[in-house]
Amino acid sequence: MNSYIQKSDKFLYKNDIEAYELKANVLVIVLGIVSSFRNEYFENLLASRTMGNLSNFLVTNIVSGAVSGLLTFFISGALLKVCSGFLGGKASWSKNRVIIAWSSIPILTTSFITLIIYILLKTFGSLSEYMTVVELFEHPAVIFTKYLSIFGLISSVIVTSYLVSRVNKFSIFRAIACLILFICAPLFLFTPFIFINIV
Repeated sequence: MNSYIQKSDKFLYKNDIEAYELKANVLVIVLGIVSSFRNEYFENLLASRTMGNLSNFLVTNIVSGAVSGLLTFFISGALLKVCSGFLGGKASWSKNRVIIAWSSIPILTTSFITLIIYILLKTFGSLSEYMTVVELFEHPAVIFTKYLSIFGLISSVIVTSYLVSRVNKFSIFRAIACLILFICAPLFLFTPFIFINIV
């Protein structure tokens, strides 16, 4: 973890902003594509269905994953900039976007491992087509992917807190407060709309 955080500093403090922002774009596109394939494979495990046309399967997940990755990247970067600015942060829009990208590497890693496990389960797992959702979630491999995802998420939160602290010159406590605000902000934004729809 320490070596990864040190690399994070180098990634954020290069003089050529365009160079590391390009790397950030690549990271989030790859994350989006891997996540799309992971989710699709898990849905196929749940439904015990075949992939259908391979070319359509690949193109659909690559395009949708890349688009969703980039959209998440820019929206999350903008939201992090607003939240950190609200608490007195001075980091640029670019650096906030790069924080989002670089801190997603643990999630990308665990998502890729999870995808490989799902592929192996689908190909060699001999899963019964009559297996219930509960039985699938109790499968040892699926349980392992749950803990793996939790580990990736916790690692991402730690790295995000550290990087927010570094680029905004925050104390670690203000960085954590910024991260909490970043996580809770969408809830405050969308809750009124959900309430209106319910009423």
